Amino acid sequence: MDATSFMTIQGSGWSLMQEFNDLVDNRFACKVVVAEQLPDDSWVTRPTSLGGAGFDCQYYDYFTDTIREEIFDAAFGDPEMWRIRDIINGGGQYLSGPSVFNYFELHDEAWPSSGGERAVKIIDTTFPHDDIYTRGRTKLAHGIVMLAPGVPSFLMGCEWLEDTDFGTGYDERIDWAKKVNYDKYFAYFQDLIEVRKNPAFQAGASRNVHHVNEGGNVIGFRRWDGENDFVMVANFSNTDYNGYRIGLPQDGYWREALNSQDFLYGGSGPVNSGTLIPDPVACDGYSQSIFINLPKMAFVVLQKGDVQTDAVDSSTPAVNSLDPNYPNPFNPATTIRFSLEEYGHVSLRIHDVSGRLVKTLVDGMLDAGLHRVIWDGRNEKDELMASGVYFYHLILNGFDKSQKMVLLR
Repeated sequence: MDATSFMTIQGSGWSLMQEFNDLVDNRFACKVVVAEQLPDDSWVTRPTSLGGAGFDCQYYDYFTDTIREEIFDAAFGDPEMWRIRDIINGGGQYLSGPSVFNYFELHDEAWPSSGGERAVKIIDTTFPHDDIYTRGRTKLAHGIVMLAPGVPSFLMGCEWLEDTDFGTGYDERIDWAKKVNYDKYFAYFQDLIEVRKNPAFQAGASRNVHHVNEGGNVIGFRRWDGENDFVMVANFSNTDYNGYRIGLPQDGYWREALNSQDFLYGGSGPVNSGTLIPDPVACDGYSQSIFINLPKMAFVVLQKGDVQTDAVDSSTPAVNSLDPNYPNPFNPATTIRFSLEEYGHVSLRIHDVSGRLVKTLVDGMLDAGLHRVIWDGRNEKDELMASGVYFYHLILNGFDKSQKMVLLR
């Protein structure tokens, strides 16, 4: 609902909003009603039974203003991590968790009629507005939007570095060619959204901001539920940290589920591949911690795992390797990553448990380096495969390896 703050000027608008939201709750329980409320007002998302307007969530103005200010301040090396901590924690009852609608950029921010323009043009003022700082800082911003508590959102085109400002005319149409031209950047959004689907990132799931480094401009926070545990580390600085210590809430095996500066997303690296095992060194209020590579402007997602992997460090892909697919189990798609030591022929095929060929994903010559392939759970005839165990088999330059994955329909 647009501009809810203006609906209370004459007094009758408040009762109209209450009646509307009660009707939705009573007759359309699966629907969510969002209030474009500026500035923030906890009464807008307070239940009507308590005198509130009864909206499910509202634009979280403080979140948007803060994330934008700190991202832009990063150019001058003085962002404030305590403010990022505050927006992750939320504004209290009815202004946190499922009650807030988080974003870095929507139409008003990118609309010249509102005095705005695309964030990529603010960060990099020179056409085509796609330098390393634009890429790095916007990926970082959207990482926090997606995985902080609340309901996340982004403006169309943000997923491919759109620099055309928002508008209603023909010249303001988004440029779909950028989806291809910035395919690595787009892949980051795909994988970020896939991570967001984990129940640990539901709008109201548990959170704890346990690491605030004002001097180094780094913040770390945890999201978890009964079965899943994640730690996010965001580096707002322009410094690469090699061997950055971060506290982890559980001992055992961890893995890097996402790194915005991964080469796969057009980043500068390095990443943290393979099994990550914490040290018994207390840090950030936890009894164990770990050293990680933390590139400048990186948004890193660490996930607690149950098994050890044998993946190599993909920051320097000097050997042939095959990483575990992610997510696993999966539905509808999963990502398979592998590295190639040198230019050569690559065969990547999917087989069922009986060994029958399901789908050929790659059969041709590829350059050396890291590669990413997505399997959408379909066979050669483009038919959806049933739930079950499948194997992906990689053959390249004398390297022959298979991994198991589980499709759940």
